[in-house]
Amino acid sequence: MASQPQEEEGEEAPTVGEVTWAGMTVVSLKSDIAQSAGVEREKGVFVSSVDVDSPAHDAGIAEGDIITKVGKIEIVDLSDFKRAKKEYKDSKKPVIMRILKRVNSTWIPRIVAVRVAEQ
Repeated sequence: MASQPQEEEGEEAPTVGEVTWAGMTVVSLKSDIAQSAGVEREKGVFVSSVDVDSPAHDAGIAEGDIITKVGKIEIVDLSDFKRAKKEYKDSKKPVIMRILKRVNSTWIPRIVAVRVAEQ
């Protein structure tokens, strides 16, 4: 019996599902949630919710922000964010993230430091 080819890491659909980490939930920019919020960007992930008193909230990340970089990993889609979560989930130092915040109709870049490891 021939063995079935194994799914390569990163082959999953980058536009499906959500990822929760550090008290925030992110979805693809192509998701219905991001589209209904009027997001027209192609790279990054959309923050769909943030828990109060979470590391993400404490760092200044809010619902509606877009995350474009985590540590050294450029975030193009949800699969990149999953890879960043896996790489940095146990970081003892705050993880630097590049985010975009919408102010009126303009996206403003910000750098935040998120303490991701449980204390």
